[in-house]
Parts: sequence; C-alpha cells; structure tokens
Amino acid sequence: ESDDKYKLKEDKIPLIATSFQILSNISKREIYLRFKILKKFNDLYQLVFPFIDLTEFHVDSLPSKLFSRRNLIFRETKMKLWEEALNDTVHVEEKQHGLRKVKIDRVKAASASFKAENSIFEQLRGQLTNVAAWQLRPKPPTDSMLTHMSFEVDLEGEMNDGGPGGPYREVFASVCKELQAHHSGSSDICLLNRREEDGTYIFSMNAGSPKMLHKVEFLGTLIGIALRTHAIMPLD
Repeated sequence: ESDDKYKLKEDKIPLIATSFQILSNISKREIYLRFKILKKFNDLYQLVFPFIDLTEFHVDSLPSKLFSRRNLIFRETKMKLWEEALNDTVHVEEKQHGLRKVKIDRVKAASASFKAENSIFEQLRGQLTNVAAWQLRPKPPTDSMLTHMSFEVDLEGEMNDGGPGGPYREVFASVCKELQAHHSGSSDICLLNRREEDGTYIFSMNAGSPKMLHKVEFLGTLIGIALRTHAIMPLD
C-alpha cells in the first residue's frame, strides 16, 4: 500500500500505547501490522475450522495446537463459530409435538429427611437421562420475549401463573444451589467439594466412581443446555 493510503488508515487507530506500558515503545505502524496479521490468522481459522475433528485431541494434534493459541482468536470469530454450531445442531420437527415435560417436586427435595434421589438434580436426571440429545435441541422461539427452553418444567403442587419460563430458569438456579449446599458427607449426595483457599468448587474424590460419573455426565448435559438456551447456572 502507498504511504498516503496507509497513513489514512493509521490515523484512525486509537493511540492505546499510553494506557499499556508494554506497548509504550511500539509504533502505531507496528501495532497496525500485527493486528493485520492476527486478522489474517482469524480469517484462515474460520475457513479451516469446519474440517477439524475436535475429538482428535492429543499433544501433537491440530486441535491441541489451536487450543494453545486460543488467545489469538478474536472474540467475534469465536462467537460467530459458536452461533453457527448452535444453528447447525438445532432439531426442527416436521410435526410439532411440543417440548418434553418434566415434573419437579421442590417440597420433596427440601424435606428434612433429605435423600439423594429426592434432590432436584436427581429428579431431572431420572426424567432426562434417556432422552435423545436431539430432543433437547429445539429451535429457539421467534418471539424474543419468550424463553428459549429445552424442556418444560411442571412444579408439582405449585401455582404457575407467570408462564413456563420462570420455572425453567428456577430449576437451573436450584440445581446449582443444591450441588453447592451438599459438598460434604454422603458420597451419594456429594458431587462437588469446596476449596477452602478460594471458596470455589471442584469435583469430589468420589466423582470418579462409575455411579458418580453418570452424575458428572448429566451435569455436563445441563451445562450444555444452559449455554444453548441462555439459562444462568451460578456455579462457582
């Protein structure tokens, strides 16, 4: 490019060097050229990404190499690929049968004689474990005012005058509160352990057993559903 053409572009770049000491000795021209290289890298990344098998993840694999350079990938690139992945995996039924319904008894879950099988987490797991994955990937509603849901929640014995969106969001919040409340004691209940140094939660030592691995897998399913439907899961 000619110097005059470059100068016009350069003048539009905000001078951010004064805010970051590490950039204080780098010219605007060099910053501009570095971002041009990063932009080219992101363009190429978008072209090759559909052909990458992410399941082939080991030290020398292409997914591993790209993962190690994830900080070079622009947020807009990641979000574009993310949205494309969500759209490509939506299941559209030829005949509309509606969302799968699950019944949740919060009174039973909150009873004084707490049993693992009565927890909201286990009530959900019992009704969704054998559901085909495609059934939990419905198309989002065309009306942005409606809640995008993978299933519909029926709170037993409770009035529901505000529509299905409220109970749906409440179930995700309740599951997180439940998992973090039972972070010690019986191995049938304790899926997470709390770290004393920072108060965050990690999987318990018991989580590696075959029985607990099923619970870990279902927790991953719930997290995936929450990401797809924009439900909040307040897990620390």
